[in-house]
Amino acid sequence: MTQQYQCFMHGLIPDRSLHHVLERLVILAGNFSWNGQPNLYEHEIVWHPIDKQPSDNRKRSDDLVMRLRASFFDGTSFIKVKNRAWKLAQLNRPEAPSTMSDRPRTWNQRGIIESDLEGDVFAYLDLLGYQPAFEFVRKGHQFPCDALRVCVYQLYKIKTQHMVSSATLLDESSETPPWIMEVTSPLTNAMGTATMGPAIERFATFMRGVVDLIAVDHIALDNKIKYS
Repeated sequence: MTQQYQCFMHGLIPDRSLHHVLERLVILAGNFSWNGQPNLYEHEIVWHPIDKQPSDNRKRSDDLVMRLRASFFDGTSFIKVKNRAWKLAQLNRPEAPSTMSDRPRTWNQRGIIESDLEGDVFAYLDLLGYQPAFEFVRKGHQFPCDALRVCVYQLYKIKTQHMVSSATLLDESSETPPWIMEVTSPLTNAMGTATMGPAIERFATFMRGVVDLIAVDHIALDNKIKYS
């Protein structure tokens, strides 16, 4: 698998502003058919190594989590775990935004290694020496805007392993939990980020006034495993 790169930005949307954001996205998405109902149903499982120390007992500092992600609803019917189109990914820590050039980089970008999986994906990860650490669901709306993918979703925690039906809102204490907007570029090579990054920056300009898109602190998005 070859490392590719992805550019992205995030924003928080108050629940009361969701309608205005979706209206703006419908305009920007052009001919995309959207009936107002959720069309994003993603299940993600994060995996950690079973053996947390190498044989010589030195602490490891470069292990990355493994991420399994798949849709569990196709718009008409539920997709069983064994029938989902799972993708396996490792995400590097994003590069810090740059302000030292003539054109500052205001978006996040990071290296990604991603592959489609077939067969028993859980047995495969077990064979690699990994075990489930936690899992969650993204549920909401997604739109194609030119080459970009725009997702507006809420996060749900899963209470029973692998059962998305047990998912509840991550912030159950809030009566109006916020929505997250995530704008991502397609996977590209290192040179492609020079095109995809500014495309996301232009999109952020179009959304200004209804949602502020930012580059998240790259340290907060680290995927390295912290061993005690």
